Amino acid sequence: MNSGVRRRRKGFLICGVIGSLVCAILGGLVLTYILHEKQEHDYMYSVVTSNEAKKLIENELRYVDSAALTSDGEIKSYRIDMDTIEHNPMGGIMVDIILNNDPEMDMSVIFEKDNPEEKLELNLMSMSEKMDKLYQRKEVSGESLSNE
Repeated sequence: MNSGVRRRRKGFLICGVIGSLVCAILGGLVLTYILHEKQEHDYMYSVVTSNEAKKLIENELRYVDSAALTSDGEIKSYRIDMDTIEHNPMGGIMVDIILNNDPEMDMSVIFEKDNPEEKLELNLMSMSEKMDKLYQRKEVSGESLSNE
């Protein structure tokens, strides 16, 4: 009977050690994943809020409305919706930009560095109906919609 108790204790000890190792490994993997996600989000945040990104956004807005960000322009202000910063599976960083503090006047853009110069670029992905009307007016006025 004494040897049976020892074997049972030894079995519990082995199961406890194995269980602890599995938990430690899984915990380490989860922690590594969380830290990686945090680093990626911090990087995306730094790109989207950089001076280079701000310049690209403002150039795009001034392209659509030459008086943008002034009292004479239709586009008076913009803000980046920080809750929408997301990695694009095809590369780049997606984010929504809200204009004039009007959630119905927004555009979704993607920031990319997929070029030989590794220069940050802004590409328009989609826009609200109100923003589309500004682009249509630009097109009707005879100006090209391609950014140069």
